[in-house]
Amino acid sequence: MTPETRSTTHFFWNYLHDFDLDNPNIALSLRNSLEEAFHEDLAIIEAQQKVFDADPNYQLLAIGADAALTYFRWVLARRIEAEGSAARAA
Repeated sequence: MTPETRSTTHFFWNYLHDFDLDNPNIALSLRNSLEEAFHEDLAIIEAQQKVFDADPNYQLLAIGADAALTYFRWVLARRIEAEGSAARAA
């Protein structure tokens, strides 16, 4: 998996249902709606990225809903730092 950077992220989407398993139309409809909503927000996302790019020290403010992703970023940053420290010490 490619790690996140300041300008990339991952989005995982899954829809499980226990009915009409041979008919993917409901899941496809939900996926299409999700993609449509993302493209509606694309201009906002791109504008936010410009703010991030303009200030390399800009720090995102975490909210409770982001706890798992925030923890992942914290762990990843610590592991990258540890790997860099080990490489410099070698």
